[in-house]
Amino acid sequence: MLNIKQLRKELETAYDALLQSELRYRALYEGFPDLCRTINTDGIILDCNESYAKHLGYSKQEITGKSIFAHTAEDSLDSMRESFETWKKGGYVRNKEVRLKRKDGSTFPVLVSATNLYDKNDNLIGSNTVIRDMSKVNGNKEKSRLVELELNQTVLSNKKQANILPKINHRLEKQNEKLKKEIADKTNELIKKEQLAVIGQLSSRLAHDMRNPLSIIKIVTEVMKETSSNLDEKSIERFSKIDRAISRMSHQIDDVLSFIRIKPLELDNTSVYAILDSAITTLKIPENIKIEKIGDNVTLLCDPKSIEVVFINLITNAIQALGEKGEIKIKIEDQTDWVAINVIDSGAGVPEDNLATIFDPLFTTKQSGTGLGLSSCKSMVEQHGGTIEVTNNPSTFIVRLPRKLSAELKVEKKIEG
Repeated sequence: MLNIKQLRKELETAYDALLQSELRYRALYEGFPDLCRTINTDGIILDCNESYAKHLGYSKQEITGKSIFAHTAEDSLDSMRESFETWKKGGYVRNKEVRLKRKDGSTFPVLVSATNLYDKNDNLIGSNTVIRDMSKVNGNKEKSRLVELELNQTVLSNKKQANILPKINHRLEKQNEKLKKEIADKTNELIKKEQLAVIGQLSSRLAHDMRNPLSIIKIVTEVMKETSSNLDEKSIERFSKIDRAISRMSHQIDDVLSFIRIKPLELDNTSVYAILDSAITTLKIPENIKIEKIGDNVTLLCDPKSIEVVFINLITNAIQALGEKGEIKIKIEDQTDWVAINVIDSGAGVPEDNLATIFDPLFTTKQSGTGLGLSSCKSMVEQHGGTIEVTNNPSTFIVRLPRKLSAELKVEKKIEG
């Protein structure tokens, strides 16, 4: 992915390209020997070149904002109105003979040709008009034909230039919007990472500080149970509550530490069944919940302890989703270069609103959850160059792992170690 510096550089390049395009267009417009003016759909002059201003005897400031009819000779007003309406209805005017009026009141004959201007949505917003001064052209028909031919070629060339600029602007605006979005996304991502880093440091201290006294409580509880004889049912229930609370807190501490610590991978060729069996043995499975492995036993190069933690989390979540009764199927699919391991449960599934954010750090729907379990799973799977996703109907967590890690990932882990 692009970093912010690269995105800013691309955005600056895009702006430079737009500026150069505008400068080239402006140079062509201003340096054109014929009279050029740009109008809107109401016939108001928005811009003109130096040749237009010079021929009419006005400054450009005096011309801008005036109607085209203000510069039309009285005996040509009807013709100019007719050509203006023709352009609005048909979208073009070619070599219309009219007379323009100078500032001093004198008039001169011209040929008027108009090309359309469009915005980025292809809406007509005005026209670029090329006007040829015919006062120096005598009545020779051949010369007139050559002038008309040259003017038509000029109009076509100017039309191409006029149509190119909006397209360039449209492309650059889209690129600009895309780059702005990427910059905003990357900025938000960096801010989020910084915030998570601060939370991580605090959580790490708390987790370590809690782990030692929690271990002492667990040991003392075990000693008390072993040394106490003839415990009544009420005392047994109390000890059971303490055990469950210790187990829950230990699991939450492990979630926090797994999320914070990204350890180098300790790679080994390991069978998927061996990893799953080790994960299942670690868990306390309710009597009415059945776990079934489906598919061939596949060997892959991975960090078995890291991947085991992933499946401990996924199977634990499946058990919690089922409650006291249900089925969990773990389906292994050998896909040549990849191994797909699907954890499928018969529960109600993940709410559709949560599918997009379920792997985000600190996201949880459990009252006692840390919101770090699935995020840690995602991190560990991606550290292997794999992917993890969730689908419904039935509820399925899909872990895809490469059969062999790429050389780049191996080097990266050696450097991190």
